[in-house]
Amino acid sequence: MLIRFGEVLEQAAARGLEVDEWWASQQLIAAAVAEELGESPEDSAQAVIDTTRGMTRAGWVNDSARYSDAEAFVLLNKPELALGPLEETLLTNGGFLPFDSFFLPADQGRVLSKLDGDPRFEDWKRRFRERREAMREKMVEMEQFQDIPAPPDSES
Repeated sequence: MLIRFGEVLEQAAARGLEVDEWWASQQLIAAAVAEELGESPEDSAQAVIDTTRGMTRAGWVNDSARYSDAEAFVLLNKPELALGPLEETLLTNGGFLPFDSFFLPADQGRVLSKLDGDPRFEDWKRRFRERREAMREKMVEMEQFQDIPAPPDSES
C-alpha cells in the first residue's frame, strides 16, 4: 500500500499536529527538483513562502523557515528578497543557524549557492563562517578544560 506524504501530513494535521514546517519542506524539495528537471519551480516555491508566513521564528523547530524563505526566493529568481531571511539566520546573540533546509552547511547549500558571486551573499557567507569558526574555537577550548568531552581520537 502506497501512502503519499501529503496524505500523512493531512492525517497529522487532523490529529492537531503542527505540520507547516514539514509541508514547506516538501514544497521546497518539489521546487528544487522541478528546477533540476528544467521545469518551473514557481508554484512550489511560492507555496513555501505562503506557508512560512504563518510560522513563528522562535525555537529550533521553526528556525528552518528562514532558510526555506531564502531558498524559495532564490528558486523564484528573487535573490534580493533572499538576503533578508539569510540575515535573520545570523542571530542577534552572535549565534547562527548552521544548516539550510536540506541539512547542508548553509554556506555550501545547493540552492543558496546560486547566489555565489553576489557581493551581499559573499558578505553573509564571510560573517556566517566567522561565527562558525568562533563556535568551533569555543568548543575546542571547552574540550581542553574538560567542560565538554572531546571527540574520540580518530587515530585509535
